[in-house]
Amino acid sequence: MYDSPKQPDNAELAKAIYFVTEKLVTRGYLHIPDDIEFARPGHKSVFPCGKAYGPVPLDLNQLKWVANNGKFWFDWYEGSYLKLHLHKGMIDRKLEFDPAKQSLWGFVYFTLEEFK
Repeated sequence: MYDSPKQPDNAELAKAIYFVTEKLVTRGYLHIPDDIEFARPGHKSVFPCGKAYGPVPLDLNQLKWVANNGKFWFDWYEGSYLKLHLHKGMIDRKLEFDPAKQSLWGFVYFTLEEFK
């Protein structure tokens, strides 16, 4: 029988999300604020880097604050998940991470391995 992974606490989740997004920005896969979204079914999505209107650069300051403080400034409702839109050259992929269904550090490891 399959056991779903234990959902990480907010501090671990916050640090891992900042770690992977910062690496993907540095590697050139995330470019605009719309590339990072917290989808919250039944609730308004959160764009931690702002919502892009025109050519706005990506700013990770809010995610860095989350990582440093170990908590999110918004409610992480049941069913919430991270959506990333990665694009570089010929690559145009959307990734989703649901901490209730996927391994946090597995997601980080495999994402960073795939997008070097």
